[in-house]
Amino acid sequence: MQCDNCTNLKCHGGIWSRYSSHGYPFFPSHLGRANPCPRSAAANDCLFPLQSFFSKCLLKHREKRADSRICASAFWPQRRNIMALDSKVREHRHQFAAGHIRCRDECCAHSNARARCQSGNQSIACIDRHAGSWRDLQKAASQEDGQKVRLRAESFADHYSQARQFYLSQTETEQKHIAMALTFELSKVETPVIRERIVSNLLNIDANLAEAVAGKLGIRKMPKAADAMVPVRDDLAPSPALSIIENGPGSFNGRKIGVLVANGTDAQVLKGIRHAAEKEGAMVELVAPTVGGFEASSGDWIEADHMIDGGPSVLFDAVALVLSDEAADRLTREAAARDFVADAFAHCKFIGFTAGAMPLLAKAGIEPDMDEGLISLDNEKGASEFVTSCRKLRLWARENAVKL
Repeated sequence: MQCDNCTNLKCHGGIWSRYSSHGYPFFPSHLGRANPCPRSAAANDCLFPLQSFFSKCLLKHREKRADSRICASAFWPQRRNIMALDSKVREHRHQFAAGHIRCRDECCAHSNARARCQSGNQSIACIDRHAGSWRDLQKAASQEDGQKVRLRAESFADHYSQARQFYLSQTETEQKHIAMALTFELSKVETPVIRERIVSNLLNIDANLAEAVAGKLGIRKMPKAADAMVPVRDDLAPSPALSIIENGPGSFNGRKIGVLVANGTDAQVLKGIRHAAEKEGAMVELVAPTVGGFEASSGDWIEADHMIDGGPSVLFDAVALVLSDEAADRLTREAAARDFVADAFAHCKFIGFTAGAMPLLAKAGIEPDMDEGLISLDNEKGASEFVTSCRKLRLWARENAVKL
């Protein structure tokens, strides 16, 4: 069915009648109006209900998609129009309302201008197109002096000064970690010449760093320092702001304490740890032989968060051993329990313990008075002192006693 006043297939009547002739029974173009064509005399009075019309048309199109193979050659130009309209409808579906269209030729739907046709300027309201509008592409001549060449600044030739300043700004512990990291990465390099070349670059940063890495790699003869394009600056003072340890949070807020418990655990000590951790803003999770829980000294049954085999100490920022003598003696025969304690000690974490946990500490090779990171929980203020000490996060001085 053609439009009453127009045979143009691009108008409303023509385009949908064209579909109907190929087996796509879309709605008639009138939609309650005698002359919907924008070329007709009544175009100014026609408002096209786009949302309802397109939604029903697209639904019909999807239902008869299997039949589209029959008339693919004839339908393809119109199908492209449908796909474009489908995308437009989905993009602005929330902005459509019956009888009028929002966000036509405008940004972010600043007006509710009505549309009369499907092509050309869709807005009735005037659009500001004056020069300098944000919609227009603006060009400006740049004012530059001198020659424009593709050259890096001279400062790019200095490859070592900032690296030297960074390394010297670290604490002794952090410098050791940097050397260990370089050693690990270079140990994966198969070509000895490349390992030596990196060590020669490290000599321009710090001789002690280069010697530490070379010794770990087994380089018997130190190479010469690599040639620097510009002299390395030694006047850059160390900056404490570059150190992570020196700028720690000073709080245990948001951290997690893992408490190793079993049958007979002192309920008062456990309650004290929970209270101190809650006051600090930290979390407490219980690790027991079984995840089902344990019977505390008060006779209460308390459920655990982890079983020992599934809750290693690497999951926590600090650990506490709240065990009875009998439970600790039994756990000394379990590798997972021994590793729980040994790993926490090797990772320089703070460890709180009760007197009953002594056998487990001894089995892991740890003496209760080895350093300040081992804190007794038996006294009245033990729990609060333990959580307060955890604000340091790690006791890095312990690394000297542990072979990592």
